[in-house]
Amino acid sequence: MPPDFFNSREDAVLLWAVVLLSYVVYKDPRGIGSAAWQVIRASMAPKLLLLFGSAALYSAGLVLLAERIGLWQTTALKETVYWFIGSAVFLTTKAVEATPNWGYLKTVTRHAVNLALIVAFLVNFYVFPLSYEVVFVCVVGALTLGAAVSDTAHVDPATGRFMNRALILIGLFLLVTFAVRAMFSPGDLFTRETAVRFLVVPVLTMALIPYLLAVVWYSRREMANMRRRIGLQV
Repeated sequence: MPPDFFNSREDAVLLWAVVLLSYVVYKDPRGIGSAAWQVIRASMAPKLLLLFGSAALYSAGLVLLAERIGLWQTTALKETVYWFIGSAVFLTTKAVEATPNWGYLKTVTRHAVNLALIVAFLVNFYVFPLSYEVVFVCVVGALTLGAAVSDTAHVDPATGRFMNRALILIGLFLLVTFAVRAMFSPGDLFTRETAVRFLVVPVLTMALIPYLLAVVWYSRREMANMRRRIGLQV
């Protein structure tokens, strides 16, 4: 892996992840070890191996096809890895219990857009030095977590609104910074490589929809067969 594979923003995210993981392990090493082992055992179930193995094969096929026709380049490898972990695996898991309708397709589309924004944030071509990114990522992470907790736990609507507005302001700041710097170096922005890196996430997610619909159909058929067997036994 080349030394510049991660930018300073990704280094900051990795640093905070290691700090949080170290703290959790320090507080309850046995509990974390037991939980990790349970997750590993559960993931080794034959049906899960088949589900995620087929997702990996389908995704690899999409990438190979896109490369063959010139729509994917190795420079987009990092974005592709982010897409598979954060989108393909997540959407495959959700497809098991989903209902095939227009609402489901809208959900997939919305997820593709949201993940594209997250990936654009992580692999932004204009990042700050590591010392600034460490503070910046900490603030963004704290606001995001606080807003999510406030929305789900219904703690304090005013606090949730404040955190969401703070995140919007930070997003606007990044957008303005990106636009200003792009004005001074437009050649770095309007290139084929840049377009591929920004479009790879939404395009691959849309191309994953046929596989997701197949998973939805198969899961619903298995559920119907299970109910039929239960009915016969009763």
